[in-house]
Amino acid sequence: MKRWSQHLDEVNETYFEHMGNAMSFAGHMLTGAIACAIHAVMPFFFESTGSNRVNFLYDRMVVMRKRPDDPTDFSKFEVGNNSLNAITSQSTEHS
Repeated sequence: MKRWSQHLDEVNETYFEHMGNAMSFAGHMLTGAIACAIHAVMPFFFESTGSNRVNFLYDRMVVMRKRPDDPTDFSKFEVGNNSLNAITSQSTEHS
């Protein structure tokens, strides 16, 4: 049972929170993979979608995860200064 809960304890999530986050990541990665596959065939489409998706997921998984024993400064992630905003603004610019 220890192995079952070890990772959940490390990321400070319940089983269902972890399931939701993992499924969300899977959706973002699938979207990025499809965009990259289309870009491989037609380079003029989705020129930065893959890298923006990777940056967003990195920010969400590593940088924005605040653990109780990690007093990280999140001030650089104010509105308008993160990868999610870059993805959102990119998609609205081309609409």
